[in-house]
Amino acid sequence: MNIIRKIIIGLLLAIAAYNSQAQTNNNQAQINNNINITKLTANEKDNKLSIKWSTDGKVATNYFEVQQSEDGTEFRTIALVLGPDPCSNEDDYKYSQKVKKGSKAAYFRIKHVDTNWNEQLSKIIQL
Repeated sequence: MNIIRKIIIGLLLAIAAYNSQAQTNNNQAQINNNINITKLTANEKDNKLSIKWSTDGKVATNYFEVQQSEDGTEFRTIALVLGPDPCSNEDDYKYSQKVKKGSKAAYFRIKHVDTNWNEQLSKIIQL
């Protein structure tokens, strides 16, 4: 019985060590999977809103969510923009929509979703 007990304790310790190492590796992967959203701009011209952004292309992109808020805290997704064209080296994206006259000021941000379903939010910009 004593040998079986030692084997079970050894297996439990090995599993705990493996899980701890797997969590450390997962945390490091999440840290290294940050994408840099650059040149995020929003402007309005001729009743048309245009949001443009670029990325550093270091993380595989599944899609982006364009999110809007009236107060800068509660955001809702207004559009999905697919990741890069595999036939292109460009990492530039844009979204545009018509704007009603007299619309309130709005806040926007971009939510990046990578191919592993990790999410990252951009800074918030106001228009």
